[in-house]
Amino acid sequence: MPTNPGIWIVVGITLLSLLIILLVLAQFFTLWLQALLSGAKVALVEMIAMRLRKVNVRTIVLSRIRAVEANITVPMADLEAHALSGGNVPNCISALIGAKKAGLDLTWERVTNDDLNGIDVLQVVQDRYQQQSVVERLAKVLPKLEGEIARAQSDMSPSGVVTIGDFPVEAIADDSGIRSGDRVEVTGVMVSVKRAEGLG
Repeated sequence: MPTNPGIWIVVGITLLSLLIILLVLAQFFTLWLQALLSGAKVALVEMIAMRLRKVNVRTIVLSRIRAVEANITVPMADLEAHALSGGNVPNCISALIGAKKAGLDLTWERVTNDDLNGIDVLQVVQDRYQQQSVVERLAKVLPKLEGEIARAQSDMSPSGVVTIGDFPVEAIADDSGIRSGDRVEVTGVMVSVKRAEGLG
């Protein structure tokens, strides 16, 4: 048994260092294993570096896992940079996943730019998806409306409101002289639009 106090100091420092390393590794091991098993490889060294830069490691790694599982490529450095800029990384990943499912063309650069400008990118994607769903449904229904009989709810000069079934609809008259209460025939259908807010 060594009697030299210097050896005990070295042994003590070595054991303390090993204990600190084990505690650090244990802190990230579950997250690292989860990333590895999902195919979103993240090095333990990267996680430690993120922690030192005061980045929420769990948020970044889980966002990377979600992106990889959705077959979306976003480098770890980009995720971390957006987090350090004050961006909402999970929201941006959710927006990209939602856009991909909806068939919308959306890039990481565009999403993060809008996110940093205070736009709720996930809400915008959800709104666009709902609008797209409505348009798809209308595309099936609108052609069937041609030839339907409606009733004018206001004088048409040339636009006004007609009721098709129980639904009031803005319409434009093909001819003049249509008065409120007249029966009218639907001759065509059009959709009006306005500029959408956010996402370019």
